[in-house]
Order: sequence, then C-alpha cells, then structure tokens
Amino acid sequence: MIESPDVIAAQFNGPPKSGNGGYVCGMLAHRLTEHLPGVSVISSSLRTPPPLGTEISWRVEPESVTLVDAAAETIGFAQPASFEAEPPPCPDLESAMRATEAFEGHVNHPFATCFVCGTARGIGDGLRVFSGRLDADNVAAVWAPHESFCGPDRRLGYEFAWAAIDCPGSWAAHIDNDPMVLAQMTASVDMLPVAGEECIVVGRIVRSEGRKRFTSTALYSAGGALLGRAEQLWIAIDIADFA
Repeated sequence: MIESPDVIAAQFNGPPKSGNGGYVCGMLAHRLTEHLPGVSVISSSLRTPPPLGTEISWRVEPESVTLVDAAAETIGFAQPASFEAEPPPCPDLESAMRATEAFEGHVNHPFATCFVCGTARGIGDGLRVFSGRLDADNVAAVWAPHESFCGPDRRLGYEFAWAAIDCPGSWAAHIDNDPMVLAQMTASVDMLPVAGEECIVVGRIVRSEGRKRFTSTALYSAGGALLGRAEQLWIAIDIADFA
C-alpha cells in the first residue's frame, strides 16, 4: 500500500546534497512504530542517498515500511530487529566534556554542514553533536537538545534522537580521515530528553571489514541513565561522489 507523499527538508542534510542518514533512518523507524505499535528495536537500511526537497512516498507492508522516490525506486526500509551486543558504557561527565572540547571536526570535517555534527551549523539550525575522542576506539559528547527540535511537551523529536546517536559512530570510526556514509542503523529510543537537558552521547568503533565500518552508539542522561542506543554499518566512500 502506497501512503501519502513526504519530503526530506534541505535542513536535514548529511552530505551537502542528500539527507542525513540518522535522521532519515529515524523517519523510517517512526513510520514503522506508527504501523507496528510496540516495536522497540528497529533496523533502518538505506539503499541510495536520500534526496532532499523532492517528493518521496511510503510503501507499507505487514512487517516493514519502505521509502521510495518519484521513480518508485527504494531509498530505504525499516523492520523490527535486535541488537548484537551491549552498548558502549557512559563515561563520567568531566571526561565527556574534555572529549567534546577536543572534537576533531573543528580541524578536519568531510561534511561541515551536516545537520547533526556540522561545525558550520548554528544553534537551533543543526544539532551540533560534537563527539571527540576518549581513546582510540571511543568518542563522547556532552550535548543538550535545543528547543527548536522539541515538541510542545519539550521532549526531543523521535527522528532527532535517532540523528543524535548516528554521527558519533562515524567519528569513532575516524570519518575525518576516512569519509563514510550510513548504510544501516539499528536503534531503540527508550526516553526522549527534554529541551536543555544535559546528556552524554558516546560512540565506539567495533570492527572494520574492507569498506565497511561497524560502530555502536548510545545516549545517556548526565547521571548515566541509558536513554537510547544504536548499532550502525557505515560504507567508506570517495568524497568527490558526495560533494
């Protein structure tokens, strides 16, 4: 069944000309939760760079939802899933703050206008999740949702929660030296933080296989309560193809 058309606004880019992977995966997951209430862990896969500012449509099936472009080609799909491992642990607030201040994207960023981690995005325009290095395999950021991305109840929008736990995985996998884009994200969001609530976002590189990078991320309260988590598959790219 094809449902009403939608549009990914230009504001929600990752690479300059395509949608941010975590945000679009969150869109897919949100639509699946509307179709299958009660599903907690969802895997969203992207098959092509999500187009910005053009009409896209939804195909709803018994156990999945699919996002298609104007030519009915698959952009991505979401379905129920499960996690492979435990999430990365929460560092103490002081360590996470030091990591935030050392964010490598301030020096070298392949997608400086990225909605989630772009240093060229202003407050209230991008999420500005700046996850810096804790050690060789782990990154962290102290981050608070801006009210621009929260609903009337002041809680962060579901898609934006997915986006916030997207990009830290790429920085754990050294996107500054090895440009990559998201191919798959499996996530759950247990609690949406409120505007201005200080949180800790963490990311860990799990392994690399050829062009594939496997990472895990998590969102914690400042006190260490787990709010959401994700596991991702990234694909290393030629950045010239996404400029």
